[in-house]
Amino acid sequence: MLKFKSENQIAVSAVVPVAHEGAKAQVFDAVVTGGSFAHEGVSGSAHFAPRSEGGYDVSFS
Repeated sequence: MLKFKSENQIAVSAVVPVAHEGAKAQVFDAVVTGGSFAHEGVSGSAHFAPRSEGGYDVSFS
């Protein structure tokens, strides 16, 4: 679940391997399965790319 301002949310589903200690973060894709409020009815895909400082950049298509 990705949360935005004002309770807006986008639901995504992905299957990714569980990382072991010391493993590098990997790029992965997810399926957008829905949303709420401003994002209601949204569908498509989300691409997650790891940042060097931690976390992920997320883009949608």
